[in-house]
Amino acid sequence: MVAALITVMGALEAGVEAWRTYLGRDVSAVLVAMEEARMSFLTDSFRLAYGLS
Repeated sequence: MVAALITVMGALEAGVEAWRTYLGRDVSAVLVAMEEARMSFLTDSFRLAYGLS
């Protein structure tokens, strides 16, 4: 399930990047925030799975 969520979150990032190209907008701050959220989710998932604090 975690792999599926990480994949979907990555696809969303790719979609935002595609819209940036299409609309000509600067979405770099949004992409950075999305990547940070994805990595935070992954880290929290590992902590939960392995009982780390």
